[in-house]
Parts: sequence; C-alpha cells; structure tokens
Amino acid sequence: MTLDKKNHLRTWGVLNGKIRMEWNLSANKTDQDYSNFEVYKWWDEGTHYNRKWFNKILIKSKTPIHDYDENLFFDPNMTKSHLRSQISFVKKSEKAFYEYKLIEIINEREVKEHISFIHPFYEGQCQNIFFSHDHEYMFEHLFNQRYFLYKKVQGPVGTNRVKWQ
Repeated sequence: MTLDKKNHLRTWGVLNGKIRMEWNLSANKTDQDYSNFEVYKWWDEGTHYNRKWFNKILIKSKTPIHDYDENLFFDPNMTKSHLRSQISFVKKSEKAFYEYKLIEIINEREVKEHISFIHPFYEGQCQNIFFSHDHEYMFEHLFNQRYFLYKKVQGPVGTNRVKWQ
C-alpha cells in the first residue's frame, strides 16, 4: 500500500503488479489531507522513514509556517545570551518551522495519525529524528554532535496535537 502525493491510498496485486484499489482520502470524507506533506528527509537523496524499517512514517509539510515565534518552541534559557556579545546556538542556526505528522497506513482505506506537532527544520544540515515506541519521547540528532531528547506534552483533549519539551 502507498499514500501518494494526491492523497490517494493505492493497493496493488503482488502477482501482476496491477492496481487493485485506489482510495481517495479527501473524497471519502475522512478529513485527512496529506497532499501538502512529504516524507521527512533532511537531504534530497535520503529518506529516513522507510517502511522496511518502521511501520510509522514521519511526514513534513511542504511549506513552512511563516512568522512562527521560536520562543513558543525553545526554552527561554536556550534563546537568551549569558555573556555580552554572545549569540546562542538557537539564535545563530538558520531554521524554519514546519508542521510534522507521524502517520501509519492501517489498511487500504485507513491512515492513522498518531501525533502532530510543529518543529524546526535546519535546511541543508544533518537532522535525524527518532521516536520511542509509545511516542512519549523524541530523540533528535543535529549537526555538530548536538543531541536533544524531548518529552511529549499532550495538547488539547481529543486531538493528536503535541508539544515537545
């Protein structure tokens, strides 16, 4: 099964390779639209979330969130300077904020969205993101040997929106 860029789930036969079923998530009132998302990768030739390795796929919106206040994401101690003329790593890093979703294709008509969150993307820099099996923790490995371990903070009740701290 695949989820394509047009928001269609496709299933094909193993013996002949013909498409057996095509399910349009948007047209079937599922309220799921992933056409503005792509599989997360930090370099053009690579894909970190391969179905052979993980049963869940991290997708990132194609367009950044404009005018996002980075102080909503980063701890205040990470953004302020402690010495005169000092620039913190967070302030110095070129980044943009995007919406991410961790999804799983359940069957030929269903995609389960486990979590949704806003997170920085460091353009052109190494940025590996991993999740614990229960989605309580997110581990991020950045360039220059920077590592961050985040704990999930659940968002509004009844949603899968989370924040990381």
